[in-house]
Amino acid sequence: MSTFGNPARYACCFGEHEEASPWEPLHVEHGFASGDSTMAAMPGEQLQVVVDGQSRKAADVLATIARSLEVVASHRTAALGDILIVLSPMHARTVAGDGWSKADARACLWERLEARREGPTPKFRAPGNLKLVVAGGTAGPFTALLPGGPSPTRPRASC
Repeated sequence: MSTFGNPARYACCFGEHEEASPWEPLHVEHGFASGDSTMAAMPGEQLQVVVDGQSRKAADVLATIARSLEVVASHRTAALGDILIVLSPMHARTVAGDGWSKADARACLWERLEARREGPTPKFRAPGNLKLVVAGGTAGPFTALLPGGPSPTRPRASC
């Protein structure tokens, strides 16, 4: 039983836009052959849209996304698990156009998140928890965040 439910926990389904992606798809990143047909499953929270039509550089687009990642669940929440970061083809082109790989983008997001943390525990458990894919239509400066389930440790009460 959940406090708040939403259909994304069991019914949000989309395909990667591999033809528009400058990077390898998620299944290849996870060790499958490029020609393999796979499906990834993740219980997720509601999709959160990030809009940035002004940035023209990879670092700027990723800064906007990182600032949005800071408040997933809340600005105080830490040690979260997987989050699916779904870049539109437009945002992916901007990032890759500056020569950034998917690993570079992930490292940038991780570093920006860690630089702004107020506590000793990172926002997400590890850089690998930031799952980047390219999906959606070709027009629009959007990225969507699809947070996974909450942290496996329960919050502790304190005064």
